[in-house]
Amino acid sequence: MIVFGGSPGNNFTNTLKAAWTEVWAKYPGIKVLEGPIDTNWDPAQYQQIMAGLLAKYPQIDAVYTSLFRELLASMMEDARNITPCTHLLFCAKNLERIGDHATNVAETIYYAATAEQLPERSRQDKSHSVTLDVAAR
Repeated sequence: MIVFGGSPGNNFTNTLKAAWTEVWAKYPGIKVLEGPIDTNWDPAQYQQIMAGLLAKYPQIDAVYTSLFRELLASMMEDARNITPCTHLLFCAKNLERIGDHATNVAETIYYAATAEQLPERSRQDKSHSVTLDVAAR
């Protein structure tokens, strides 16, 4: 997770940071890669920061593929896992789609602000080509 904030010291920003901190304390499994990052709600600053983060964390898209493999393996090991793992797969896929939509919105905003397209970035989601060695199970 990457979290963006607004203006440092702003009452609203401080309230958001307190809420995020409280939630993260309850869920230690949530990994916050960066943030909260103060952007002063400035689109240019946001663009610059986001470009750096995409370069810094190219593996972000690979998380879904890894989870997909683990859930498939769990379903193959024990048929009782099929229903809960299928629900988790749907949840993961929907979260991944939300990330895709957020990326598309950010790219559109970047284009609207700069009249330039961002270079094509590689997609690390390889779930369409995941294979498991069934004989090894």
